[in-house]
Amino acid sequence: MRLLKTVVIVLAVLILLAFMALIAGMVLKGQKMAAGGGDAALAPAEISAALPEGARVAGMELDGERLAVMVDSGGGRQIMVFDLRRKRLEARIMLGRARDGR
Repeated sequence: MRLLKTVVIVLAVLILLAFMALIAGMVLKGQKMAAGGGDAALAPAEISAALPEGARVAGMELDGERLAVMVDSGGGRQIMVFDLRRKRLEARIMLGRARDGR
């Protein structure tokens, strides 16, 4: 019976220590974000890319830190892939119709 009481007391102390560590982590993260040291992904990014004359954005898709923009123009479609963390254009994929109908 004495062993069981000791185990319960040790586990209760461990739970209290874990809870205090959790609270301390939340406070530190809150202070970091209040000081402007939050994630760079949360900060607004300005990325520019030139579109052909008469082109329009047909759609966008976000996948993690990459943004794919579908652009319709008179010459066909293209997909522009931007890396939001590096704030640059990663790829430009030109889409067109296959000549043999596929």
